[in-house]
Amino acid sequence: MTDLKAYGDDEENDTSSWVEVDVDGVLGLPDDGCPAKFHLFLKRYKSSSPAWEDFLHDPLRQMLMDPGALKNVEGWPDFPGDDSDDPRENVEGGRLQEIRDDPRWHVSTFVTNHHRKLSRIHTSVTLQIGKPPTPGSIHLMVFKDATLDHP
Repeated sequence: MTDLKAYGDDEENDTSSWVEVDVDGVLGLPDDGCPAKFHLFLKRYKSSSPAWEDFLHDPLRQMLMDPGALKNVEGWPDFPGDDSDDPRENVEGGRLQEIRDDPRWHVSTFVTNHHRKLSRIHTSVTLQIGKPPTPGSIHLMVFKDATLDHP
């Protein structure tokens, strides 16, 4: 995503795409027959950017809309379209609600450094999701970057 506008401060928006990290060689020998049973992805968000705000309020929807390397996950669903599929707008639900109801796409989130304010900083997100035959829900860890200049 290339949007270098500053949101609420003088820092450029340098939100990245989802990038997959190959952990098979890190967790064991590449040919030991025990590859990692999960995918690991990283993404960096600029605080106050539209993508970050969308992610905070509805992480699954934002990941579906801008999946980047998440498309490498077997069975990753395509974004179903406009919000008419969202039960907030359509009481009958729709494709987006079907995705939300599927346990493979349930999201749990852990935030570190939650005591830090979000203004003028970046947020790094790691995402872990199981590989078949051990699919599982999406596990997010959010880390608020900060320095002495940007507590």
